[in-house]
Amino acid sequence: SVSRGEVIERVTVPDAEATLLDISPDRRTIVFGTEAGEVIAWDRETRRVRWRTPMHRGRTSAVRFAPDGSRVASGGGDQVIALLDAGTGRLVGRLDPANGTVRGLAFDRTGRTLAVAGWWRTLLLEADGSGLREAASFAEPSWQLDVSGDGSLLFTCTESAAGEIRAWQLDADPRL
Repeated sequence: SVSRGEVIERVTVPDAEATLLDISPDRRTIVFGTEAGEVIAWDRETRRVRWRTPMHRGRTSAVRFAPDGSRVASGGGDQVIALLDAGTGRLVGRLDPANGTVRGLAFDRTGRTLAVAGWWRTLLLEADGSGLREAASFAEPSWQLDVSGDGSLLFTCTESAAGEIRAWQLDADPRL
């Protein structure tokens, strides 16, 4: 049983060093990033790679499923933020907003807004079927972030305030 810490599943993909992951809302797909800059989707039922996409120059530093499981966001040390179709791995949108590694990603509950943590600033992006567009920017570097379940708050672990966690009010924006 899991309560005793037993491994119940292993995933091994040849020539892929997984460094971070996210699991789809339906728990059927694991998406992970690699040291080589790939984003890979693993089908848990067939135990096979569903798709494998070279996306970043250097390490993939963040991956996140949209709440409905239809898209995957990825970020890398190459400063690129990518939005992929979760079923095919096809690139839906790409943005290179600034200089610095993407540290974390979080969708709001609708999947239409993507929060991005970076050492240069924290971004809110519109993430729809047509791509990625910058919606707002906080001149605040962050290590990691998440959006509250109701979409009203953005939590950031700041770099500039000795590791302080901050909550940002977002509910004024009807998309969140």
